[in-house]
Amino acid sequence: MSEAIKNNQINMSDEYTLFCEYLKSGDTSLRDKIFEKYIHIPHSIAKRYALKAPDYDDLYQCACLGLLNAINNFNPEFNVKFYTYASPCVLNEVKKYFREKGNFIKIPQRLYHIFYKAKKLKNETYQSTGKEMSTEELADKLGLIYDEVECALNWGTNKISRSLDQFMHEGEDMVYSDLIAIEDNSLLLVENKLFLENCFNSLTSEEKLFLKYRYYDEKSQLEISKLMNVSQMKISRMEKKVLSVLKNMYYE
Repeated sequence: MSEAIKNNQINMSDEYTLFCEYLKSGDTSLRDKIFEKYIHIPHSIAKRYALKAPDYDDLYQCACLGLLNAINNFNPEFNVKFYTYASPCVLNEVKKYFREKGNFIKIPQRLYHIFYKAKKLKNETYQSTGKEMSTEELADKLGLIYDEVECALNWGTNKISRSLDQFMHEGEDMVYSDLIAIEDNSLLLVENKLFLENCFNSLTSEEKLFLKYRYYDEKSQLEISKLMNVSQMKISRMEKKVLSVLKNMYYE
């Protein structure tokens, strides 16, 4: 067994070797060591849904099952970090738990689109005229039914904006996994790398480099500021701008 595993230390240079070793040997003690190293993933995700769960222990066990499934199914040849692969696996088990308990209500994707279109139109109108558009005016302008727009705005104000605003305004602790708190795969903006690649033409070369460091290499703002030789404050502002651009493009 490698020295890294013995010391419960798994860094990026070791990860490929360690999973190859487990895939080849099927050693359960090796699996358990890997599980212990990544236990923070189910802990973090289960904690986000704790208030919704009728039984937190059951929820946590389901999240841990997701991590075990990820370990058993992960192929180091995927050329992707285990953390990136495991997080959606854990989230899927958590969602399955809520579906079985009957407490997980999936919001139609159409609501997301209506909310962001209405919000965008409302903000643009206010900036240009200083006038706050009513729900009736928004519905008329968008060619939608009043009740549908009202429903989307009411739901979105309480759910989507709170999740994304919190994500976009967090500081150094903001990482890839924070997006997982949002309750629908259609909002996992950064997880969809194909989407990001299609959006690259809308970004500057500096923003593209930042995006690679932050969401492909999963580096912290501090690490990126050193790599790009700029202040951490500039990196923080750049992150907010890039996320805003991607969010707007996603809902256009």
